[in-house]
Amino acid sequence: MRMNSCEYIEINEIIFLHIRDWGQGNPIVFIPGWPFGHEMFEYQFTRLPQLDYRCIGISMRGFGKSSKPWGEYTYDVFADDLKSALCSLNLSNVTLVVFPLVAP
Repeated sequence: MRMNSCEYIEINEIIFLHIRDWGQGNPIVFIPGWPFGHEMFEYQFTRLPQLDYRCIGISMRGFGKSSKPWGEYTYDVFADDLKSALCSLNLSNVTLVVFPLVAP
C-alpha cells in the first residue's frame, strides 16, 4: 500500500483542491460534506487499499485544506471542480462516495 505523491490539484490559478490518493486498483472517490475535509474517511483510506482499491479523497473548495475563495459555492461549481479533478487524475469509471454537502 502506498500514498501517491500529489497532494493538491490545481483547478485554476487561485483554486487548489486538497486530495489524498492512496493505493492501487479500482478507484473509489470520496467527497466529504460540510464542514469536513476528506480526512473524515480515514478509516476507509486505511482499509480499502488493503483490498486492492485506490482511494482518492477530494476536499472540495471551501472545505478542509482546499482553497477558500470568495464567490459562488453552487452545485454547478462543485461539479465543475470535481470534473477537473477527475480529469487531472486521469480517472474514469469511478465509484463515487459522497457525504451530503448541505442538509436538505
